Amino acid sequence: MGLLNLLAWKQDLLALDGSWKILLPLNDQGQPIDDDGKIFVPWLGTFCHNGLLCPLVPAGWPKVDEKFKDDCWKEIKQRYLIDEDIVKPLDQKGWAMHILGVLRRNRRTKLKKIHVRGWTKEQVLARRTPRRVMAEQWEEMVNYWFDEKTVTLSNKNKVSRGKQKEIAISGAESFAQISHDMAKDKGAPVERANVYLKVYRRRDGTGVTPHAQGNITRMEELLSREGVRLQGETGSGIL
Repeated sequence: MGLLNLLAWKQDLLALDGSWKILLPLNDQGQPIDDDGKIFVPWLGTFCHNGLLCPLVPAGWPKVDEKFKDDCWKEIKQRYLIDEDIVKPLDQKGWAMHILGVLRRNRRTKLKKIHVRGWTKEQVLARRTPRRVMAEQWEEMVNYWFDEKTVTLSNKNKVSRGKQKEIAISGAESFAQISHDMAKDKGAPVERANVYLKVYRRRDGTGVTPHAQGNITRMEELLSREGVRLQGETGSGIL
């Protein structure tokens, strides 16, 4: 466990006033890792539940007023130190806002998935503001979702997602975090092939999709020729 207890991370982070900060662990690609990294991303996600800090409208994150992004960045800087050798000072705000933008998009997507149904009327839904969402922001989101152009684009994206060749089973945990945890448990760097197995292979050893299974088979053949032991979800060798 890292510095902050995972069960009390909200309270611990809110108590930080800037006199002491957490050094955010990052990998060489600038992705949060380790226990404190696991806390950082969900904490950042809570911003999206505060419409005064991080409004959910307009739809596009680049269109959000810079004032809100400055306020969010201020909250981050008050609590975290970001390694300047990994993310340069001039790039740090943009780096953090990119992560927040993804989390904000996920929040909007989840609200739509929960509340928008084929039989739901726009006017009715607009009056049913979910908990922890500001009424005027909810109404604007509903109007956007029911707009003809948005509906057309949404249907097109559904078709594209249906053609996905690989579907990760890692949930909200990032590949960077999974790779870090696997290396930490092993006490040495892990092969990218083993990380692939972790997120694209079921516990019974089969790939999550035929395409993923084909990749796994090819990796097995390649590594078998090289004499490398390939391990997966169960932790047991398959070669």
